[in-house]
Amino acid sequence: LFWLLLILLLSEQIQNELFVGYQAKERSVLKNFFESTNGSNWLVNDNWLSDDTSVCSWYGVQCSDNDTIITIDLHSNKLLGTIPESIGQLNSLLQLILFSLCI
Repeated sequence: LFWLLLILLLSEQIQNELFVGYQAKERSVLKNFFESTNGSNWLVNDNWLSDDTSVCSWYGVQCSDNDTIITIDLHSNKLLGTIPESIGQLNSLLQLILFSLCI
């Protein structure tokens, strides 16, 4: 019984560490996206690049119940530049809504 509990505890700890690592990757990808699309000049960029908030509270970012990014909706927000390839690293992303842009 001891070993089973130890295995379960370690498994949960490993899952938490992997999830924290994935959240850091998502933040990095969004930062790259912000910089590549002239984010400082978007019409609305509330909370973007803020270390004090979850990426789920950044303007236009919608997350699933387990806090992974599923939608980025920045239509009509004056984006200018290129969409970085790193956006493909957002494994849970279902929608990228970027119409009416200058990309």
